[in-house]
Amino acid sequence: MTKEALETLIRHLELGALVFGALVVIGVAGETIFGVRIWWNNRKLQKIQQSENTELQIKISGLQQKTAEADAKAEGFRFQIAEANTRVKSAEAQVASANAASQEAVAKVANAEARIAEAQRGAAEANLSAERERMARLQLEARLADRMLSPAQQATMTERLKAWSGVTVDAIIWGDTAEIMIISNQVLEVMRRAGWIIQLGHAGGGGGAVRGILVGTSPDANANDIAASAALVPALQSVGLAAGSWKFAEMQQPMVMLNTSFTGKAPIRVFIGSKP
Repeated sequence: MTKEALETLIRHLELGALVFGALVVIGVAGETIFGVRIWWNNRKLQKIQQSENTELQIKISGLQQKTAEADAKAEGFRFQIAEANTRVKSAEAQVASANAASQEAVAKVANAEARIAEAQRGAAEANLSAERERMARLQLEARLADRMLSPAQQATMTERLKAWSGVTVDAIIWGDTAEIMIISNQVLEVMRRAGWIIQLGHAGGGGGAVRGILVGTSPDANANDIAASAALVPALQSVGLAAGSWKFAEMQQPMVMLNTSFTGKAPIRVFIGSKP
């Protein structure tokens, strides 16, 4: 290689060295600048991170406090639940006791109702027995009591018989006891007030020959007399007197009669005797 060529090469190398040196200087400077910026930004980043960490710590502390409060409330709720469970168990025990008492009370009520029903049956039987005894006593008293017509009964009977005013009746009183005389006079007086014509005979003695009041109708009686005779029996019965129809031919007058207007010719015969 020639000298000129070497000098040219050296100049080029020096130029390259200068260029690369400048580049190194620039790189070092750039590295320094970027390093400073990186350091500065790292400090900023650290401050931001510290601030964020502080906030996070504060939030974590608040959350921990709330968690503690929530745990305390939960513990309180658990205590209340336990207390409520205890009360429920106590209430269940009371209910069970009340049910037992209720069942016992129901049994007592059923027993009391059974006793009441038995007492009511006994009372009903006693009332029925008393009613039967009362009815028997009333029947006996009615049998023993004298026959007698009240003014209202006499008026009612008179009105029923007025439709046959004018009919003629042969009547005989059988007996002379006070009871026979009282009822005979009342019945005959009612018939007279109704306009019936009474032809009366009185057979003495106790009156045992005739019992009650017998009514007979002659076979020769006309329709009006038959209707009158037929109306007399239910009229007597309507006021509680024992009366009934009898065969006219069997209603014979006694051998001896006192104070008689009895003719034996009337189409209707009425015999009044002792109480049946």
